[in-house]
Amino acid sequence: MTLGVSFGGFPEAPLERVAELLGEVEVSKVEIAVGALTQQGRAPEATVKWLRERGVEVVCLSTQFPLNQADAPRSAVRRTQQQLADAIYLAGELGIGLVNSYSGASELADSERAVERYIERVRPCVRAAEKARVTLLIENQIDVASGNACRRVADVLRILRQFDSPSLRHTYDPANYYGAGEDPLGAFGALRPYIAHAHLKDVAVATAEMVAQRPNYKYWPFPERLMMAVPAGEGEAPVKQAYRLLAESGYKGYVCTEPFVEEEPLRRALTYLRGLGVPG
Repeated sequence: MTLGVSFGGFPEAPLERVAELLGEVEVSKVEIAVGALTQQGRAPEATVKWLRERGVEVVCLSTQFPLNQADAPRSAVRRTQQQLADAIYLAGELGIGLVNSYSGASELADSERAVERYIERVRPCVRAAEKARVTLLIENQIDVASGNACRRVADVLRILRQFDSPSLRHTYDPANYYGAGEDPLGAFGALRPYIAHAHLKDVAVATAEMVAQRPNYKYWPFPERLMMAVPAGEGEAPVKQAYRLLAESGYKGYVCTEPFVEEEPLRRALTYLRGLGVPG
């Protein structure tokens, strides 16, 4: 198991600052948004090399192409599929083995129909991953809409089992499951054969005072309550228990904390995870 940081939710964060921040917190493994690879007109190959020269290895590309977001025209769906496939092929060319993805929120009223549609839409992207020899990851989504294809454990498992492909695996984010009202610990045994990446962040009910004091923190409108991202170990998500399940199961992949671009909360999160025993 190796400790890393995900900046997948911050495609506009200057990579100069990202590299500097990672040096300050002594982390060398990073997940970044695919769009960040072309900042300042750089070619993706040059960006990866530039980061490597500064002691930073890109281990995962994060994408946010909403394949299942709406009942869009076929041409629009194909464009989104091509965007994700292009990111997959790029990862293969750059020697980056993981590509994280999301289903996108859906206008459909029930998850059953959303899952059916998502399975069909992601199919060519799974084929692209197989061809590129890259692992396409499906992350359980923090959005709580009833028609979200990747909100519930049962839906994520249905998608993964439908393809039964080693090129399609799961990014396990217990805080996302917790926020969506799912049980990330009870479901771990069923999910474990598919887990190839992990995000360990934390969330807490956000008071008006917290929002005012921390305007740069991410927060989400979960059902009947507003929840804010907080450093791992400082919120309500079962971070410690999830890490222990990963460790006891023999998980050997990356554990990335998120979602901060400020040194102080990021350092607190990493200190907590290192205290649990995450190496790196």
